[in-house]
Parts: sequence; structure tokens; C-alpha cells
Amino acid sequence: MLMKSLYRYVIAIIFILIAGYFISNFIIANKIESLLEEENSIAYSSLKVNSLIGNLNVRDFEYKTEGKKININQIDLNVDLIHYLFQKDIKIDVVTAENLSIDVDLSSSKNSTAKKAEFDITSIKKIELSNIDLILRKNDKVLFKASKANINAEDLTWPLDQNYKWLNNKSLDIRASTLFYDLDDLHIMKSEAFSFKGESLAFSDFEINPKYTTSEYVNHISKEKDLMNFKAKAIKINKFSFQSKDSLKHILSKHIQIENSDFSIFRDKTIRDDTSVKPLYSRALRDLDFLLEIDSISISKLNLTYQELLQKNHKPGKITFNAIHGQITNLHNITKRKDSMIFANFKAKFTDQSDIHFKLKLLADSDNFEVNTLITKVEDRSINGFFAPAMQMELDGTIDKIEASFQGNNTELNGSFTMAYKKLKLNVLEKDGSKNNFASLLSNALVQNNNVNHSFELKHIERDRSKSFWNYIWTFHSKGLRRALL
Repeated sequence: MLMKSLYRYVIAIIFILIAGYFISNFIIANKIESLLEEENSIAYSSLKVNSLIGNLNVRDFEYKTEGKKININQIDLNVDLIHYLFQKDIKIDVVTAENLSIDVDLSSSKNSTAKKAEFDITSIKKIELSNIDLILRKNDKVLFKASKANINAEDLTWPLDQNYKWLNNKSLDIRASTLFYDLDDLHIMKSEAFSFKGESLAFSDFEINPKYTTSEYVNHISKEKDLMNFKAKAIKINKFSFQSKDSLKHILSKHIQIENSDFSIFRDKTIRDDTSVKPLYSRALRDLDFLLEIDSISISKLNLTYQELLQKNHKPGKITFNAIHGQITNLHNITKRKDSMIFANFKAKFTDQSDIHFKLKLLADSDNFEVNTLITKVEDRSINGFFAPAMQMELDGTIDKIEASFQGNNTELNGSFTMAYKKLKLNVLEKDGSKNNFASLLSNALVQNNNVNHSFELKHIERDRSKSFWNYIWTFHSKGLRRALL
């Protein structure tokens, strides 16, 4: 009798537990469904609850408001559902979701009057999202797009804090197959692969591409502007961190590496000049609305081409710097800092025989800077493409050395210039590019053509503040070339 009674009690307890399980599932599911029904913007095909393990499974979830649409094929939440029955906050152990489609129209999201969901999530121990397609648009124009992205992270405080501390979560792992960003009126940015793991970011097959051809883009600008085309096999950002305090953002990185890249810049100078003041790099750094600290930026195997169109229906001036490699160190905009000096040191080539050395020193808290350049074995064919339209002359021969060393600020340059060659002739050109025989003959009669080594000082070379830093550097060199040659 005692055993039969025990069996009855055990069976009764099991029955109560099973009934309690189904009843709790029913109660919790009803409560969640009633909350979801209050949200007109939410729809789904099925909702399943397992109160025993605290699992909530939703299929074909859709959240849709004015300017915002989210579709999720399947989402699983592991939470303390019993705790949620008596408390408002939700602590999620694991959230997994797959096949997410997120489409947000930024132009209308501010005007959305959708009711805020009454789900107070305080923390997420683990998140696993796979196969995400994200689109941000404005006025039907796609501004940003990420395809086939995956996100994994642990120990997230929710909602994400506004100081961006969650970006420094070492468990955060974001990967995407492709990225697209509408950079400005003339350019788009894209990358064939992106990853952010812990403190490291990486872009593969990174590109900045023009939206228009060199002949078309002038129809979309009102004044002079560069058209750029940049491609890099890989960009790696190591020891990255992003901080924000009192609305002041602070970006830090130990090292940025740019590998195997090509950079083409085209400027049509036949349209209206941009007469706005161009800040020097030190001023541009100080004017950033965030703090920046990068220990070093390394560039390897960069080919840089610059073109200027000076006259319609003529070939643009063109100059190419090949195999550029070097570093920028201590790049920052922190004023009143002991190690304030920023250094740039690069080497390049015009041709296989030529070498170009460029060094720049500048201060983050002033406009003072120093430049040293050394160019050896300059063949006429490597620079005539730019000299002809820019200086109305061509060289015939090889320059053994061009060396310049100067200091500058926002108003003037002062320094020394050296030019050496064994045999060199000048061809003075007409405006249409043809050779002016008389002017060429006269020029070669007046200048020393053989065994020349000129060294002299250049003083008070004034800056045109409506031109760029690189135009400023070119102005010093062009003054030196004209004085050495003419």
C-alpha cells in the first residue's frame, strides 16, 4: 500500500510539473502575444515558448514603421521568463537570429510616431546574429549598405551606451561580405570584405570610386574640385579604440597599414576657382571635432597619379609617383603635448632609375613645418607630361639631383634649393603645346647646359591661401626650377 501511495504521489507530482510547464508556457506566451499585439508595427507567423529552459522562438518576424523595416527569418531568445512575469526588466542569456533584413529611411525616422515597445532589456550575455543585410537610405537614396554580415558579442549592457564603450568590448566580432557608403556628391566607398574583432579592423579590396567620368563630373560641381579614384588591396587598423566623454569623441589606434594601393587624382581647372581658404594640415587637424591619436600609418606599394586639365580639348598635365612607401608617425591633434612633433617620411620613384625622398615635420599646435625633398636621376620623359602644360616647357635630358630644404608657416617659405645636371636642354612651348623654336634657341643660348650644380637660397615665397598645402610645396620647387633653368 505504501509503494502504491508513493507511486501515486510521484505520478501526481510529474503530472503537476507537466501541467505547470504547459500552463506557464501558455500564460507567458499569452502575455508576450498581448504585448506584441499592442504594437501595430510588429507581425510574425509563429511564437513558441519553452519556460523550462527560458526559450522564446519567433519566426518570420517583421517590424515596420514609417521609414523603418526589419525582417528576421528566425530569432531565438533564452531569457528568465518566470522573472519577467514579476519584473519589468529582461535579462537575456543568449539571442540568436538569422537572415535579418534591416532597411531604415533616415529622412523619415525622426517623424515616426510609432509607440515605443514596452520591453525593458537591461543586459545580453551573448548575441549571435548571422546573414544580416543592412540598408540606410535618405529620400530613397542609399547612403550605406552592408551585406551578409555576422555579429557576435558577449556581456552587452542594453541599450548600448552613448559613450560607445561597447565598441571596446573585446568579444565584439563583426564581419561583412561587402560594404557600400555614399561618400559625397562625387564619390562612393566600398569594400569587398570587412572585419572588426576586438581591437582590430580590416578592409579588403577597399575602393573610393568616382560616380562620373573626368569629362562628366564638372557638370555636377560649381567650382574646382578633385575627382579621386583610390584602391587598396588591404587596410588594417590595429589597437583601435573609440571613446566619448562629455560629447567629445576620441579615436585612437596604434598602427594603420595600407597595402598595394593606387590613387588617381584629377582636377579640371577650366571652371571657376575655389577661392576658399585652404588650411594647412596642422590647422585641419586642430579643427577636427574629435580627438585623434594614431601612433603610426604605414603605406606600401602606392602608385599616385595626379592630372590637371588646364585647357579644354587639350591633354591634361600628368605626373606619376610609383612604388611609394613610408610612414606617418605620431599623428594627433592633442595640443600642449610633450611629443607634439608629427613626422612623415616617404620614398618613391618616377622611373626604375629615379628616387624620390620626402620628409615632413609639423607641429599639432602651430602652423610651423619643415620639408626636405631629394630627387635623383630625373628623366625628361617622367616629368614632361606635367611640365609641358604647367610650366610651358619641356626638358631634354636627365637631371642628376633636385634637392630642397625649407621651413614654412601659413604665410611664407624660406629655404635652400639645389639642382645638378650634366647635360640638359629646354624646349619652350606655345600655348597649343607646339615647340617655340626661337624661344627655345634663345633659352638654351642664355642658360648653362653642361655640368651644372646650382645651389641658392629662396626667401619669402608667399603662400596663396586659396591653394592646397601641396600647391604651396610645388610653388617653392617651381621657383627653384625656374631660377636654376632660366
